[in-house]
Amino acid sequence: MVATPDSVRINIPAKINLNLRVEGLRADGYHEVATLMTPVDLYDTVEIRRRPGPPEISLDCPHPGVPAGEENLACLAARVFCEETGWSAGLSIQIEKRVPPGAGLGGGSSNAAAVLLGLNRLSGQRLHAHHLEAMAARLGSDVPWFIRAETALCKGRGEILEAAPRLPSWPLLLVKPPFGIPTPWAYRAWDIMGDPQQPSRNIEGIPVFNDLEPPVMEKYVFLSALKNWLESRPGVRLAAMSGSGSTLFAILEESANTGALIRDARAFAGSTLWTHPGRLL
Repeated sequence: MVATPDSVRINIPAKINLNLRVEGLRADGYHEVATLMTPVDLYDTVEIRRRPGPPEISLDCPHPGVPAGEENLACLAARVFCEETGWSAGLSIQIEKRVPPGAGLGGGSSNAAAVLLGLNRLSGQRLHAHHLEAMAARLGSDVPWFIRAETALCKGRGEILEAAPRLPSWPLLLVKPPFGIPTPWAYRAWDIMGDPQQPSRNIEGIPVFNDLEPPVMEKYVFLSALKNWLESRPGVRLAAMSGSGSTLFAILEESANTGALIRDARAFAGSTLWTHPGRLL
């Protein structure tokens, strides 16, 4: 995080869900989950500037499919922070997107968390992470995780965090077709399918599974084909869907030829396939 008296610039990583168990629909309309989330080396950049004049908030994100202004969760995060703390100022928020929207990587949630962290610094409040996590829970189920962005088991609707050991920095490849999947739809499809729990596979003692894969891949059969293709490739230890999709992650061997894998993936899935070679943080 880089700050001056009038601006702050923050990079927060994306996440993947190494496992995701859906445990049923709650009375509040959310689903009870248990998921192991861990950061990866893919970042959006959020810059917040104070500006003279009335305490209005503007937001700009020049990325297709990302709402600007009041419809963006980052803008709501600024309003929640000001409401909770009583602090106000004219604010300009600029988001440089690298995490694709609708990907199951938490891009919108990470931007909201970045605003809370940035305003905490810019306002001089110095609130504890627990306080910021409570604010974040008002914004979305996985927003609290992004306050610390460390490997954790997330329970409840995703807002209850339990510390977990840091994982090895495994190499990975993220792939996303040119469509996103709305999270509410994915959970409704899980309800309709009737608790299709996924068996787990293990990588160095870590179970890997995602209960949302069966309902999502029943409709989006391309994702099922792409996952099977990834797992057939040399150097791929396993592949799974992150969150509600549509991103798949492949954990790789250190010796994997990532460049060749990307080339072959685009030959298989089309040139519009988004890819990111990286590592767990």
